[in-house]
Amino acid sequence: MLSPDTPGEAFGALFAASIGFLFLSVIGFGTYLMLVPEGGGTVGIAAVTASWVGITVSLFGYTVWSAWQLRKLPRDADQPTVRSPMGILTHVVVLVIVDPNDPDEYDRRLRFTAMTLVLAIIALSAPLLAQIGSPGRLPDS
Repeated sequence: MLSPDTPGEAFGALFAASIGFLFLSVIGFGTYLMLVPEGGGTVGIAAVTASWVGITVSLFGYTVWSAWQLRKLPRDADQPTVRSPMGILTHVVVLVIVDPNDPDEYDRRLRFTAMTLVLAIIALSAPLLAQIGSPGRLPDS
């Protein structure tokens, strides 16, 4: 874990460290706000933001690395080598939703890559959607 052999392991270690740092920074930020209610909390917000950036970068980085590794894996002979984008999307959705009994190495990697991509999109969009959906200040009437 401390000396990763592949970029995928490095992104996994970054993800685990970012999750741990997020947990600790949220607890520290909450404790700070309880002890000093009139104070700012810029350091706490910066720590939470840094850990969230680490989570997002690690997920996107792992997705790109894993997709690159897919190119090197052999595919089953019964699967066509060239598919349309809709065919690939359908295959990935089926792999993610339906748990096949005995997937080959290519399908396992494709399934995990698709799931990390979805998690990366959620990790990227959550803070953005929180900003868009926050009530903010209502105009004076």
